[in-house]
Amino acid sequence: MKIILQDQNQFVVKNSISHWFTGFIFLVIGLSIIFKPSFLNINTGIPLWLGLFIVMVGIIPVLFNTRYLIIFNKDENKLKINQKNLVKQKNDTYELSDIKSIELWTISGQNGGSKNNGLQYKLACILENNQYVILNPDTQSSFKISIGLAAWNIIPEKKIGEKIAAFLNIPFVENRRPPTVNETLNVLYDGVRDAVGKHVNQKKLE
Repeated sequence: MKIILQDQNQFVVKNSISHWFTGFIFLVIGLSIIFKPSFLNINTGIPLWLGLFIVMVGIIPVLFNTRYLIIFNKDENKLKINQKNLVKQKNDTYELSDIKSIELWTISGQNGGSKNNGLQYKLACILENNQYVILNPDTQSSFKISIGLAAWNIIPEKKIGEKIAAFLNIPFVENRRPPTVNETLNVLYDGVRDAVGKHVNQKKLE
């Protein structure tokens, strides 16, 4: 994630295109193997199926890697999330006044009992109805710096989350676990129940 604009009225973040770039490199290599192996200075005896396989590996991220443009706009009281790839585009809109906090979720990918293996960090807007909007569903850009025996885990999402929370003047909470499936379903059930109750009450008044 990267901040591309921050002023008094707007806070704009976009995600990385590293997967798209990696896919493009694979695509070029695969096509070179198929049509012009001399371009890569490689043996022409490489089988055609290998080139086709590399093309398939590369074309998937090129087509489906989604770019997220996230705009917090105080003038419009809107959070706008634009999701776009070469296949489709989707736009979601939320009211800024409905966001009660920004949370950094720590998701552990523990394997074989090894602690802190494959940690992922997701940044989420928590709404007043306890539903949530994940701002980086497909990306997470933490990395580790080691000097001798000392090591630091750098989490860009944390800094961005703190700045978003300060921009909206709402709390920032870190090291939270993401909600379980049951908790998510309960929140959705409560939202549907409240909507149905309001609809029934409105019909009674009419």
